Formats: sequence, C-alpha cells, structure tokens
Amino acid sequence: MSLEGSETGPIVFRPGAIHLQDFPQQAILKQCTTSIPRFLFRLTGPLSAGETSTTSVSSRAWLNNSPTRHHDLFAIPPFSPTLIAHKLEDHLLSLYAFDSNLVFWTSSLLFALHYAVHRHYTGESLQDLYLLVVDTTQFPEGVFIRDLEAIHAFRGYSRIPPDKDGLQRLWRWRSGNAYFGEYLSQGRLPLDPELCDRVSLQALSEAGLRSLFPALWYRDLPATWCGAVLILRMELGSSSTGMEAGDVRRAIRLVGCFTNRRFRVPTVFMFLGLCPRRIDDGVAALIGREMLESSEFAGKLRRPGVSAKQLPDN
Repeated sequence: MSLEGSETGPIVFRPGAIHLQDFPQQAILKQCTTSIPRFLFRLTGPLSAGETSTTSVSSRAWLNNSPTRHHDLFAIPPFSPTLIAHKLEDHLLSLYAFDSNLVFWTSSLLFALHYAVHRHYTGESLQDLYLLVVDTTQFPEGVFIRDLEAIHAFRGYSRIPPDKDGLQRLWRWRSGNAYFGEYLSQGRLPLDPELCDRVSLQALSEAGLRSLFPALWYRDLPATWCGAVLILRMELGSSSTGMEAGDVRRAIRLVGCFTNRRFRVPTVFMFLGLCPRRIDDGVAALIGREMLESSEFAGKLRRPGVSAKQLPDN
C-alpha cells in the first residue's frame, strides 16, 4: 500500500492529474517535478514555520492539524487555479493569509547561508540556526517541485496586479538573474536519517566559514535577500587570485562539521564554490591531494577526478 499522503508517507505533487481542459498550462506545470537536484538545503531556527529534524520536515498547516494538510496543492477540491495561485504567492511572499502547507528548500548553498546570516543579524543566535541537507534520491518523483514552473503556470490566475508583489512580479524576478534554486515540498516529509544531515551555523562559523567567504558577513549588503545574493555572486566571480591549499583546508574543516560522512565529499565542493578564488585546471589536482591527505575522507575516496567545471553553481 502506498504511503503517499498518509500520516507516515510524503504527499506527492501530481500536476499530471490536472485535466488539460481545466488548465491549459498543464504542460508547463508538469516540468516542475523533473530534474530535481541531488542535494537540497533548508535553513531553520526558532522562528521558522513548521518543524524540521533529521527524521521529518513538517509544514505549519501540518503541525496545526489543518483539514487540508493531506491534500496535494494541485488536487484540493474543487480545482481552482486562482486559489492555487493565491496559496503559492501567500507562501512565497510570506503574506500569511493561509495556514501554509508548503515548505521551502533551496539548491543554492550561498542562498541558504546568506539567509542564515540575515536571520542572525536580525536577532537569532547562530547556535539556534541549523542547515539541513537532504539527498533527494530517497524520494519518489513529485515530492519536490521547482517553484519557477509553478509560478509560470499560475501567474496568469493571480489577482494581484503586475506592479505589486504577487506571482506576476515574482515571475519577472525569477525568470531573470534573480533565481536561486527554490523548491517546495508539502505536508509532512519523512526523512531517512542516513540520507540527510544537519549542522548548526555556530559550528560552521567556528570551523572557518567567515574566513572562507568574508563577504557573506558584510552588514552593508542590500536589505533584500535577492539583492544581497546578487552582490555576493559578483564577489565570487570577480577574483583574480587563484585557489590555494589553505582554501581547500578551510572547506575540509567545514565539512567535518557534518556527522554523516556520506555528505562530506559533495559538500566540500559546494563550500569551495563559495570561495572567492579563480578556479583553473590546477585546482583539481590541489583538491585531490588535500582530500587524500585529510582524515575527514578516510575510506571515502581513492583518487577523486574532479575538474573545475564540475564545481557547483551558486
């Protein structure tokens, strides 16, 4: 028996179940469940909605026992594109008109860490802020959707004018250069503890996150997350200094904060992607040498063959 939508299983998004005659944008929407990245991040703290651990992630509506908490967003009867558009922009823009059943994720480590620093500077303690990483191969297709296609499909049903903060304005931002790999799940999502891990921002800070990418901690960045991350992206791409062994060692110390060793190899490259250094062909050999000499990767690799082109985007 399928556990999807039950108390113990994930609630899957099913855009293909919508009839084409009811929703002409179905072909656009169906793309939102495909090509989900291998790793997704979620930043949580005391002020976060819902509940997050290494065994499950639950929405605010789930915790509040909302009568629609088991329902797929695309299948709440009767089907109403206008209502779905309203629920999407309510969650994505934090309008709080609904008890949201959606949960936010990102594929961008840069975006997640900037959000953490922003929350720290607005009053939350680093020791109370946690970064969760999940391996999405543990889930069936449809557990996550990419918000870009959902926004595209439903923006025409929004009742908020294009010059106000709603799906239409959000689409203009997201379809330009202000896209940071945002994804959504819904309801309660059970996690396999072997395929996820969680680390505090305090631990990352003490392990050298500040020295790896000092600009992340600048207080004079633009007030909006979008503007700040765009500035940080430019900072990462503007350096003419080559990556050094010390940079790799900092990244290795950072991944040592993860107790689940299976995440250390992929995340070391993610952290190196946050290092404002020029990446050339010599970087692969440098990374391989430092990783082979580090105890953090004992038994996890022999001879990593990673080129500069394989480092993750931000």
